[in-house]
Amino acid sequence: MDLGQIKITSRLENVKGKWKSWPDKLTFVNVINIDMKSFRMDFDSKSYMITPPFDMNICLKRINYTELLLDAWLSTGIDFENFDKADYLTVECSAFEMNFKQPVLTYFLRLMDLNINYYDRLEAGY
Repeated sequence: MDLGQIKITSRLENVKGKWKSWPDKLTFVNVINIDMKSFRMDFDSKSYMITPPFDMNICLKRINYTELLLDAWLSTGIDFENFDKADYLTVECSAFEMNFKQPVLTYFLRLMDLNINYYDRLEAGY
Protein backbone atom coordinates (compact mmCIF):
# COMPACT_ATOMS: atom_id res chain seq x y z
CA MET A 1 0.00 0.00 0.00
CA ASP A 2 1.20 3.47 -0.88
CA LEU A 3 -0.38 5.89 1.57
CA GLY A 4 0.40 8.93 -0.59
CA GLN A 5 0.46 12.24 1.26
CA ILE A 6 -0.70 11.95 4.85
CA LYS A 7 -1.90 14.73 7.15
CA ILE A 8 -2.66 13.76 10.75
CA THR A 9 -4.45 16.18 13.06
CA SER A 10 -5.70 15.90 16.61
CA ARG A 11 -8.08 18.14 18.49
CA LEU A 12 -10.14 18.15 21.66
CA GLU A 13 -13.91 18.67 21.38
CA ASN A 14 -16.36 19.32 24.18
CA VAL A 15 -19.51 17.38 23.22
CA LYS A 16 -22.95 16.78 24.69
CA GLY A 17 -24.88 13.53 24.82
CA LYS A 18 -22.33 11.16 26.34
CA TRP A 19 -24.21 11.00 29.65
CA LYS A 20 -27.61 9.49 28.84
CA SER A 21 -29.10 10.47 32.20
CA TRP A 22 -27.68 14.01 31.83
CA PRO A 23 -27.62 14.79 28.06
CA ASP A 24 -26.56 18.45 28.39
CA LYS A 25 -23.40 17.62 30.38
CA LEU A 26 -20.25 18.36 28.35
CA THR A 27 -17.55 15.70 27.94
CA PHE A 28 -14.13 16.08 26.29
CA VAL A 29 -13.52 13.85 23.25
CA ASN A 30 -10.22 13.41 21.37
CA VAL A 31 -10.76 13.62 17.61
CA ILE A 32 -7.94 12.25 15.44
CA ASN A 33 -8.13 12.75 11.66
CA ILE A 34 -5.90 10.92 9.19
CA ASP A 35 -6.26 12.46 5.73
CA MET A 36 -4.58 10.54 2.91
CA LYS A 37 -4.28 11.89 -0.64
CA SER A 38 -3.37 9.61 -3.56
CA PHE A 39 -3.71 6.38 -1.58
CA ARG A 40 -3.19 3.28 -3.77
CA MET A 41 -2.69 -0.46 -3.56
CA ASP A 42 -0.13 -2.34 -5.59
CA PHE A 43 0.86 -5.98 -5.88
CA ASP A 44 4.26 -7.61 -6.30
CA SER A 45 6.56 -4.66 -5.58
CA LYS A 46 4.45 -2.15 -7.53
CA SER A 47 4.56 -4.22 -10.72
CA TYR A 48 0.76 -4.40 -10.79
CA MET A 49 -1.60 -1.61 -9.69
CA ILE A 50 -4.73 -2.92 -7.96
CA THR A 51 -6.31 0.51 -7.39
CA PRO A 52 -5.66 3.81 -9.11
CA PRO A 53 -4.85 6.58 -6.60
CA PHE A 54 -7.80 7.78 -4.50
CA ASP A 55 -8.35 9.89 -1.36
CA MET A 56 -9.26 8.54 2.07
CA ASN A 57 -10.09 10.22 5.39
CA ILE A 58 -10.17 8.31 8.70
CA CYS A 59 -11.65 9.91 11.83
CA LEU A 60 -11.34 8.37 15.30
CA LYS A 61 -13.30 9.80 18.25
CA ARG A 62 -12.32 8.64 21.75
CA ILE A 63 -13.21 9.78 25.25
CA ASN A 64 -10.50 11.89 26.86
CA TYR A 65 -9.95 10.10 30.16
CA THR A 66 -8.95 13.00 32.40
CA GLU A 67 -9.13 13.50 36.14
CA LEU A 68 -12.20 15.70 35.64
CA LEU A 69 -14.01 12.87 33.88
CA LEU A 70 -13.04 10.39 36.59
CA ASP A 71 -14.32 12.83 39.22
CA ALA A 72 -17.60 13.12 37.31
CA TRP A 73 -17.94 9.32 37.33
CA LEU A 74 -17.70 9.35 41.11
CA SER A 75 -20.08 12.32 41.55
CA THR A 76 -23.45 11.77 43.10
CA GLY A 77 -26.51 11.75 40.87
CA ILE A 78 -24.71 10.47 37.75
CA ASP A 79 -25.32 6.91 36.64
CA PHE A 80 -22.05 5.57 35.19
CA GLU A 81 -23.88 2.68 33.53
CA ASN A 82 -25.60 5.19 31.25
CA PHE A 83 -22.31 6.73 30.06
CA ASP A 84 -21.50 6.29 26.35
CA LYS A 85 -17.80 5.36 26.45
CA ALA A 86 -17.64 3.84 22.94
CA ASP A 87 -15.00 4.79 20.38
CA TYR A 88 -16.24 5.84 16.96
CA LEU A 89 -14.32 5.23 13.73
CA THR A 90 -15.44 6.78 10.44
CA VAL A 91 -13.76 6.02 7.11
CA GLU A 92 -14.63 8.13 4.06
CA CYS A 93 -13.09 7.75 0.65
CA SER A 94 -13.69 8.80 -2.90
CA ALA A 95 -14.99 6.23 -5.36
CA PHE A 96 -12.35 3.77 -6.53
CA GLU A 97 -12.10 0.64 -8.60
CA MET A 98 -10.12 -2.49 -7.94
CA ASN A 99 -8.45 -4.42 -10.74
CA PHE A 100 -7.34 -7.98 -10.07
CA LYS A 101 -5.51 -10.45 -12.22
CA GLN A 102 -6.67 -14.01 -11.62
CA PRO A 103 -3.73 -15.08 -9.39
CA VAL A 104 -4.11 -11.93 -7.26
CA LEU A 105 -7.87 -12.42 -6.87
CA THR A 106 -7.33 -16.08 -5.95
CA TYR A 107 -4.74 -15.02 -3.36
CA PHE A 108 -7.14 -12.51 -1.72
CA LEU A 109 -10.01 -14.99 -1.74
CA ARG A 110 -7.79 -17.58 -0.07
CA LEU A 111 -6.74 -15.06 2.59
CA MET A 112 -10.37 -14.19 3.34
CA ASP A 113 -11.47 -17.81 3.42
CA LEU A 114 -8.66 -19.04 5.63
CA ASN A 115 -8.33 -16.04 7.95
CA ILE A 116 -11.51 -13.98 8.04
CA ASN A 117 -14.27 -16.52 7.42
CA TYR A 118 -12.68 -19.42 9.29
CA TYR A 119 -14.90 -20.75 12.08
CA ASP A 120 -13.47 -23.49 14.32
CA ARG A 121 -16.72 -24.01 16.32
CA LEU A 122 -15.05 -23.06 19.61
CA GLU A 123 -16.64 -20.77 22.15
CA ALA A 124 -16.03 -17.03 21.75
CA GLY A 125 -12.73 -15.99 23.26
CA TYR A 126 -10.72 -19.01 22.07
